[in-house]
Amino acid sequence: MRAIVPTQAAAVTRKGSERVEQALAVVSGRSVSDTLGGIAATLTTAVAEQSAAWPFWKTEPCPAWCDGGHEDGDDREDRNHWFLSGGQPIELSLHDPWYVPGYPAAANVTGRDIPAAFGPQHLDVAVVQHYRASAPDVLLSVPRFDQDDRADGEMEVRLTTAEAAALRDRLTVVLAAVDASAQAQR
Repeated sequence: MRAIVPTQAAAVTRKGSERVEQALAVVSGRSVSDTLGGIAATLTTAVAEQSAAWPFWKTEPCPAWCDGGHEDGDDREDRNHWFLSGGQPIELSLHDPWYVPGYPAAANVTGRDIPAAFGPQHLDVAVVQHYRASAPDVLLSVPRFDQDDRADGEMEVRLTTAEAAALRDRLTVVLAAVDASAQAQR
């Protein structure tokens, strides 16, 4: 996954908001046709400015959930909308610890103080949609390591939103059963 730069999207949104405020200022004291013409011109300018801020390959606005960070230099397969679930990775305490040589901060992905470069493996949850795809996928990923504990990519599971909803529903049922069993034992 690549780093997301939400400040770019925020700057474009701020600029668009300023244009809308200018369009609303046009409304006071004018006829309906003058008002609509002024609003249309102002909004056309806002859309043109927004698209000028986009990379050359991006022809439509991002989905509302996209974290932004698109660049002209993105390779075709990397031209994705991302939402990184807004939180820390989930620690996988039932898995072996992982080690990344030369990168001691890797063990501290959850902010815990862990000695050296060992730490829990983690699960990342994200929404990703290629810019030409019609629907997003839910991406579950866990770093993968070779026999010498060197980073070797990620193990990924991609789900459609319907599959992710089915997983959510099944997890809800399973966890409710576990909670009920725990309550009965108290």
